[in-house]
Amino acid sequence: MISKETHRARTFSREYAWFVRHDPVTLLKIDRLVEDVIEHPLSGRGRPEALRSGKGNVWSRRIDKKNRLVYHIDEEVVLLLHCRGHYEA
Repeated sequence: MISKETHRARTFSREYAWFVRHDPVTLLKIDRLVEDVIEHPLSGRGRPEALRSGKGNVWSRRIDKKNRLVYHIDEEVVLLLHCRGHYEA
């Protein structure tokens, strides 16, 4: 168990707020994935996959067919980048 500090990018916060208002079922999935990312950033639910964006240690996890949780990890912090759409790191 790693358990890292977590920060949210503005884009993540806006997208998350959209799910709060429009899709509470998917919101629960996002919350579970975020918990898993904090504990196990490189493994676990949602098929973790390193993105080849050239922007460093950026990873993605599947929320559902349309949406991915995209995040950046370093030694101490997980930065949540996106939770709506595909691979926009």
